[in-house]
Formats: sequence, C-alpha cells, structure tokens
Amino acid sequence: IHDFEKDGFLNKSKLPHQEFDLVYCIVVSEHIEHSANAQFMDALSLGKYVVFTWCEPGYPGYHHVNCQPEEYWIEKMKQYGFEYDSEFTQKLKEIAKTEGDYSPHFASTGLFFKKVL
Repeated sequence: IHDFEKDGFLNKSKLPHQEFDLVYCIVVSEHIEHSANAQFMDALSLGKYVVFTWCEPGYPGYHHVNCQPEEYWIEKMKQYGFEYDSEFTQKLKEIAKTEGDYSPHFASTGLFFKKVL
C-alpha cells in the first residue's frame, strides 16, 4: 500500500485501515535515514505480523545509511510491541532459499515478528 522510495513519508491518515494483517518490509531498513527511523517504525507497527530484512553494518550498496545488527532490530521491534518468532523465521528462511527475487535477502537476514500488545 505504501512505497517509501516512491511515496516518501507515510501519512497514516490516508490509509484505508489503521491496522494490517501483514507488513512486508524487504530490502528497506538499511535505506532509512536515522531522522526518519521513528516514522519508519510507526509504519511497521501497523501490522499484526512483520516480515523484515536488515543489513550488517558496513554492508555495501547504494544509500545504506541504517545498517544495524540483527539484535538491534529485534530490540527495536520489541519496543514497538513485537516479539521475534525464531521458529517461524527459520521456516520462512527455508522457503526463501527456493523462491522469488528478494528471497536470497530473506534467507540470509530475514526476521519474522508478531505483535504481542
């Protein structure tokens, strides 16, 4: 519903719903400026579940300004009411090894979260 690269900041008042079953965020987090991190996290928090990838610090690529270790994102998501589901993450990673264009990213750095609040 919202493409940060194309549409910029998310105006939640223009969304058709205030909660979504799933937020799919693949190959995005490393491109979010620190100044926009809170707004980015607010967007992720609209989901009951979040499928997410991240990049290690120093990972090469265009505009990689927010490369953080896995633990950073797990703790950050916890602050927004999410629990990391390691068992389901591993199941999704197994599927990702054989599927789709962005699957290699998820197979190596994918995380799955579920809202607990």
